Amino acid sequence: AFSEAVQVHCPQWLETDADAVDAGARTCAEVRLVLDTGNVTTNSTTGQSGRPVFPTSFLYDAGDGHRGKDGAFTPAEPNTLAFWYQVRQFDRVDGLQYVSQQALETLGGARIVRVHDGTAV
Repeated sequence: AFSEAVQVHCPQWLETDADAVDAGARTCAEVRLVLDTGNVTTNSTTGQSGRPVFPTSFLYDAGDGHRGKDGAFTPAEPNTLAFWYQVRQFDRVDGLQYVSQQALETLGGARIVRVHDGTAV
């Protein structure tokens, strides 16, 4: 959790299928956690979409936060972000750990900012 309220700006949110269990949820692939997944898959960002090993651990919005028209997202718990991690073939998940203190990555124009002044976290 962050020590203060945050907001996420994501250039592209991906919606879940309408018939999915979590219909209405969405993910932002540009905000992700890099988790150590073992010797075979290395970390949660490796692989290619549609393959047995694919990137995972993206920012997840279950639909309970505030969604702004400009792509901004404020979580329901204002200082907590949730991430969707899907176990892949060959992942070692018995003790998932961040790869480093810089395991939270923002890519492609995505950013996490403080609500009170808009500065980057």
